[in-house]
Amino acid sequence: KFANGALYRLGLKGKPLEDLEGTGRDGKPLSIKDFRGKVVLIDFWATGCKPCVAEIPALEELRKSLAPRGMALLSVALDPEGGEVDRFMEYAKIDWPVILSQVNQNNMESAITLRYGIKGIPFKMVVDREGNLAASGYRLEDVLPTLDRLLLVPEIPGMNKPVGEPPKAALPAPLIEPPK
Repeated sequence: KFANGALYRLGLKGKPLEDLEGTGRDGKPLSIKDFRGKVVLIDFWATGCKPCVAEIPALEELRKSLAPRGMALLSVALDPEGGEVDRFMEYAKIDWPVILSQVNQNNMESAITLRYGIKGIPFKMVVDREGNLAASGYRLEDVLPTLDRLLLVPEIPGMNKPVGEPPKAALPAPLIEPPK
């Protein structure tokens, strides 16, 4: 089951990631599509995962420092029940968006972990401004180079084109009008 999901995820690299969605902590639908135009770091974690919890301060610092450059942080909480996630997030003062993906405690199976072949956590995915999967890995260090590359050039309003592509801004009017 997980192998098929991992193959699916690997085949998505450079392609739109459109099917990551679920229910947020507030009970409302939450989708990766809600973040179009931002570089999104997706963190898969669980409250009972010590390495996941240990990363939270680094994720918060990263979120605060890179948000002005267009980065958003989205978590997918893989816990047997949502109440534990709510209590933990209140305690840890986590206020970024979270998709709840209830898992079977014995085998980590949920619709999302099976879809993307995520067997172990913490796990990270990076989505570019156009919604394409740019990178994935088990450690934050695995995806930081991609995150850095995608956020290297600050966003200029009205200029969301990749580096190297000339802007389509209007040129100034010529001083002498060509004959008609």
